[in-house]
Amino acid sequence: MIGKVVVITGGASGIGRATALAFARRRARVVIADIDLAGARETVASKKDSGGEADCLQVDVTESADVRSMVTRAVDQYGGLDFAFNNAGLVGPLVGVVDTTEEDWNQVVATNLSGVWLCMKYEIPQMLKRGRGAIVNNGSVTGLVGSPVGVANVASKHGISGLTKSAALQYATQGIRECCGPWGGAHSHGCSTHSGPPCCRGCDVGGGPPSLLV
Repeated sequence: MIGKVVVITGGASGIGRATALAFARRRARVVIADIDLAGARETVASKKDSGGEADCLQVDVTESADVRSMVTRAVDQYGGLDFAFNNAGLVGPLVGVVDTTEEDWNQVVATNLSGVWLCMKYEIPQMLKRGRGAIVNNGSVTGLVGSPVGVANVASKHGISGLTKSAALQYATQGIRECCGPWGGAHSHGCSTHSGPPCCRGCDVGGGPPSLLV
């Protein structure tokens, strides 16, 4: 992992931060992206204490320009891109189909599903230039089963599973691996359903850093 270049969304807390620190111990170079810039800076500080190089920037994964800037930062600063952990997400209100508002539905789907798609859209071309790469998308057990509540999150996680499988098939012969992890619950900023900014803060749905990358 020494000198490898990584981007991590939702890196201000939770699994995103844990993954950044895991890469630090292996002397990787990491770009940490999060809507919570203060938290991202704290992760950078912790990472530098553990070793390795790190930088951060404020990113809303629902905004194409922000995601493009994230990947550009990694390439311009560290020379390319080897790995990505598309971790940022949002749980949304824990209500059923009828009680989910259009605003909440659109917000969760834009963050969780469209955000992952945007990340892959800009990450993959840079990995193709190197002829190899690995991407982990933050999935969930809710992407494998149904639930009577949190339906926007459930639908978006099923979508991530399908998107990841499609990308894995498309790029399998070009040296790029993709997977999504069906992790369980872990508390972080994005798990709040009624507070915080409307875009992702890195809701984590797992208990540790993704092994495919580290």
